[in-house]
Amino acid sequence: MKFKKFILPLLCAAACAVSLAACTTSDNRSQGGQGSQNTQSSQTATAPYVDKEQPDTWFEWKKNNLPTLAQCKQIQPGMSLNDVILKIGRPQRDIGYGAWVLQFDVKDGGALTITFTIGGDGETLYDRLHAVWLGFDRPIPTATFSDLYPWAAELGKDDILKVRREHTFIGVAPAALKDIDYSSDERDIENAYALLSSELTPVSGKEEYTGGGYVQYDFYTAHGVYSVKITNGFVQADGKYYRFKGGCAFENADQTLHAFTTEGNPVFESYTIYGSDGEKIGEYTGLGKFEFFAGGGISGAPAYRLESAAINLLIYSADTFAVEGENEIYKIAGEENFGFLFE
Repeated sequence: MKFKKFILPLLCAAACAVSLAACTTSDNRSQGGQGSQNTQSSQTATAPYVDKEQPDTWFEWKKNNLPTLAQCKQIQPGMSLNDVILKIGRPQRDIGYGAWVLQFDVKDGGALTITFTIGGDGETLYDRLHAVWLGFDRPIPTATFSDLYPWAAELGKDDILKVRREHTFIGVAPAALKDIDYSSDERDIENAYALLSSELTPVSGKEEYTGGGYVQYDFYTAHGVYSVKITNGFVQADGKYYRFKGGCAFENADQTLHAFTTEGNPVFESYTIYGSDGEKIGEYTGLGKFEFFAGGGISGAPAYRLESAAINLLIYSADTFAVEGENEIYKIAGEENFGFLFE
């Protein structure tokens, strides 16, 4: 897993309850946390308590043996993440975006929040602690999708007939493809349904919410389709924004399709159709929501040419087309297609 580019976030100070607390050194070993059984001094520890390539292994999401306030006050700038873990155990969550901002729940109430300096001279971003915040009597609030959406609280797993996952990446052009998976497999439904009870962390501001890729989960029931959308790692509901670190892929998808990305800049907001002889057929609007899959190589001549500001398509039939300049036919799935040209 690639590490996140470090941008020291000011927002974590707002997430903590009170002003920055000065941390004191101590010669006493912490008795709390996972590293407490190791008798080696935390300042000289070299054991790989964290997997550098797997940040998800750094955390202990549900931790019973929480550190005390006194133990947390031993944590100070200059320590490595391993030093911290040896004293107070593993963190419970990452609340940062663009940086690792790790948070530890405290037995006395509140939370300890730490950030790290950017790597230098061979250091990794978790080799040297940059800052420490101790917030008292105000733990970071959390929520779930079921708290944000009334339908999520009422939806049962057995109500779901199939699930859909739509996914695109950060920085793609408007005409790029997004991936879409449909699944009626029981395990995929169960994994998608479990997301609704996943933990969300409130954040301040919305600047981190926009400008990135997204993933959307759609739940199909006998009464309608319900959707959850995570944009750039954040969820928006009722004008508020929440950090979300979860997700799941479908292991047994019934069908894998593609569509053009249209977020914020519709691919075919307006377009022009030309006949095979180059004659202009007409100008149209509103295309771009259809889904399709790769259907083989090109054979024969196209019946129409679609020209738009973002991309040009060669149309072979009501449900087959190619991207101009490419040598692959796409077949449209569903009822929305180019049938209006062949009526």
